[in-house]
Amino acid sequence: MIKEILAFTGKDELDIEIPVKASQGALAKGQVMARLDDASGYVPFNNSASNGAQKPVGILKWDLENKSATQVAPLYLTGFFKKSNLVGMDANAITAFGARVSDIAGEDLIILR
Repeated sequence: MIKEILAFTGKDELDIEIPVKASQGALAKGQVMARLDDASGYVPFNNSASNGAQKPVGILKWDLENKSATQVAPLYLTGFFKKSNLVGMDANAITAFGARVSDIAGEDLIILR
Protein backbone atom coordinates (compact mmCIF):
# COMPACT_ATOMS: atom_id res chain seq x y z
CA MET A 1 0.00 0.00 0.00
CA ILE A 2 1.29 3.45 -0.90
CA LYS A 3 1.24 5.90 1.98
CA GLU A 4 -0.24 9.16 0.73
CA ILE A 5 0.95 12.16 2.72
CA LEU A 6 -0.20 14.96 0.45
CA ALA A 7 -3.86 15.91 0.70
CA PHE A 8 -3.80 18.86 -1.70
CA THR A 9 -1.19 21.20 -3.15
CA GLY A 10 -2.83 23.57 -5.56
CA LYS A 11 0.56 24.07 -7.27
CA ASP A 12 3.14 21.94 -9.04
CA GLU A 13 6.39 23.44 -7.70
CA LEU A 14 6.16 22.72 -4.00
CA ASP A 15 9.36 20.82 -3.46
CA ILE A 16 13.11 21.37 -3.55
CA GLU A 17 16.02 18.95 -3.71
CA ILE A 18 17.93 18.68 -0.42
CA PRO A 19 21.08 16.86 0.75
CA VAL A 20 20.11 14.44 3.53
CA LYS A 21 23.04 13.94 5.89
CA ALA A 22 24.58 10.46 5.84
CA SER A 23 23.70 7.74 8.35
CA GLN A 24 20.32 9.07 9.49
CA GLY A 25 18.75 5.61 9.44
CA ALA A 26 15.90 4.68 7.12
CA LEU A 27 13.59 7.68 6.72
CA ALA A 28 9.93 7.38 5.79
CA LYS A 29 8.04 9.47 3.30
CA GLY A 30 6.36 12.14 5.42
CA GLN A 31 9.30 12.63 7.81
CA VAL A 32 9.54 16.17 9.17
CA MET A 33 13.00 17.45 8.22
CA ALA A 34 15.26 20.24 9.49
CA ARG A 35 18.39 21.94 8.14
CA LEU A 36 21.49 21.89 10.32
CA ASP A 37 22.88 25.31 11.27
CA ASP A 38 26.31 24.46 9.86
CA ALA A 39 24.69 23.78 6.44
CA SER A 40 26.09 20.23 6.41
CA GLY A 41 22.73 18.79 5.41
CA TYR A 42 19.20 17.98 6.45
CA VAL A 43 18.18 15.64 9.25
CA PRO A 44 14.94 14.51 10.93
CA PHE A 45 13.34 17.16 13.16
CA ASN A 46 14.42 16.86 16.80
CA ASN A 47 12.83 19.32 19.22
CA SER A 48 15.57 18.65 21.82
CA ALA A 49 18.43 19.60 19.50
CA SER A 50 20.29 22.90 19.43
CA ASN A 51 22.14 22.49 16.11
CA GLY A 52 19.30 23.47 13.75
CA ALA A 53 17.53 20.09 13.88
CA GLN A 54 14.96 21.75 16.16
CA LYS A 55 13.78 24.02 13.31
CA PRO A 56 11.58 22.10 10.84
CA VAL A 57 11.67 23.24 7.22
CA GLY A 58 9.69 20.68 5.25
CA ILE A 59 8.29 17.20 4.69
CA LEU A 60 10.29 14.41 3.02
CA LYS A 61 8.63 13.40 -0.26
CA TRP A 62 10.16 9.89 -0.59
CA ASP A 63 11.27 7.00 1.59
CA LEU A 64 15.06 6.89 2.01
CA GLU A 65 17.25 3.92 2.91
CA ASN A 66 19.97 4.24 5.54
CA LYS A 67 23.16 5.08 3.63
CA SER A 68 26.66 6.00 4.72
CA ALA A 69 26.78 8.80 2.14
CA THR A 70 24.73 11.96 1.65
CA GLN A 71 21.55 11.37 -0.36
CA VAL A 72 19.62 13.89 -2.43
CA ALA A 73 15.86 13.83 -1.94
CA PRO A 74 12.86 16.10 -2.60
CA LEU A 75 11.35 18.04 0.29
CA TYR A 76 7.85 19.54 0.32
CA LEU A 77 7.86 23.14 1.56
CA THR A 78 4.14 23.91 1.39
CA GLY A 79 0.88 22.06 1.01
CA PHE A 80 -1.95 20.29 2.81
CA PHE A 81 -0.75 17.07 4.46
CA LYS A 82 -2.49 14.17 6.18
CA LYS A 83 -1.29 14.47 9.78
CA SER A 84 -1.72 10.75 10.50
CA ASN A 85 0.81 9.89 7.77
CA LEU A 86 3.53 12.32 8.86
CA VAL A 87 6.51 11.25 10.96
CA GLY A 88 7.67 13.62 13.69
CA MET A 89 4.77 16.05 13.29
CA ASP A 90 4.09 16.56 16.98
CA ALA A 91 2.87 19.68 18.80
CA ASN A 92 6.44 21.03 18.92
CA ALA A 93 6.90 20.67 15.16
CA ILE A 94 3.51 22.24 14.46
CA THR A 95 4.43 25.24 16.63
CA ALA A 96 7.94 25.57 15.17
CA PHE A 97 6.57 25.41 11.61
CA GLY A 98 3.84 27.91 12.37
CA ALA A 99 1.57 25.32 10.75
CA ARG A 100 -2.19 25.19 10.93
CA VAL A 101 -4.17 22.12 11.88
CA SER A 102 -7.60 21.65 10.33
CA ASP A 103 -10.25 18.94 10.34
CA ILE A 104 -11.69 18.71 6.83
CA ALA A 105 -14.18 15.93 6.09
CA GLY A 106 -12.99 14.01 9.15
CA GLU A 107 -9.32 14.16 8.12
CA ASP A 108 -6.81 15.96 10.35
CA LEU A 109 -4.72 18.09 8.01
CA ILE A 110 -1.51 20.01 8.54
CA ILE A 111 -1.30 23.15 6.42
CA LEU A 112 2.15 24.52 5.60
CA ARG A 113 2.39 27.84 3.79
